[in-house]
Amino acid sequence: MEPLSDEWVIALAEASAAAGDDQIGDRSGLVAVTIGKKQSVVVSLVDGRFVADRGATGSVSDDRIDLTLPFDDPDELAGYLSGRRSMAKAYIRGDFKPVGSTGVLLSVIELVESGALKSLG
Repeated sequence: MEPLSDEWVIALAEASAAAGDDQIGDRSGLVAVTIGKKQSVVVSLVDGRFVADRGATGSVSDDRIDLTLPFDDPDELAGYLSGRRSMAKAYIRGDFKPVGSTGVLLSVIELVESGALKSLG
């Protein structure tokens, strides 16, 4: 499955729906996920879970995006989602540099670190 494709976004939403309430944060917002300079998708985070919101995956103005998660390549993204790499540790060390709302970021990190998204990695 190609990262950031429509199929990937649906799988992301399905996987995050399986996370237990005690494993995730409670923040909501629009999250842009980018790989390199060309691949990008915007997904909705609602109460700590990604949802397959078809409206969000289209063209969204930058001022509406709450958080941007930049990845150099698909392997970096897969490493975090699979649990081979820790997004929390990378953020603390300064190796992972998201832009935007820290609250939304913390909910994303909790979801990723919960292991619920391992099937995407």
